[in-house]
Amino acid sequence: MKFFGVLLLLLLAGLLQNTEALSFFGIKPNLLLAMTIAASFFVSEMALYLFLVVAAVFLLKFSGGVELESLVFALAAVSAAWLGGRLHWRPDFNNLVLVAGGTLLFYLIADASYLVASWPQVLLELVYNLAVGMVLFKSFERWLKTSSMLKT
Repeated sequence: MKFFGVLLLLLLAGLLQNTEALSFFGIKPNLLLAMTIAASFFVSEMALYLFLVVAAVFLLKFSGGVELESLVFALAAVSAAWLGGRLHWRPDFNNLVLVAGGTLLFYLIADASYLVASWPQVLLELVYNLAVGMVLFKSFERWLKTSSMLKT
């Protein structure tokens, strides 16, 4: 049942990401990236996690065909799930490292020229993503702590 709550939260994040509601001086967080990375620490079954990633990819696009950005997003999210259990720090710190790495990987592969030309905006988005990622991680930690979804 809690998985459906996570899925609804993902839908809400997708809707918010496609608006200006959380824009801060023109910078918007990548809510879906931060959420899928945070969720990777708590969803125990890889099939359920992959379903979340695919749902997030569909929320990011409104046109037909496969976009490079969608593939990079999925790569960053799945890589974070794989790395999250292999890093030897505290899970909340691992989450921050993976959100930062996912944000930078996204820009490096999807649009490296934007990363170089607009590094102050990317840096602000990175900080915003880290804040959102930590809030989501701690929220999942409290909400899913007793859930069977929690990874052991």
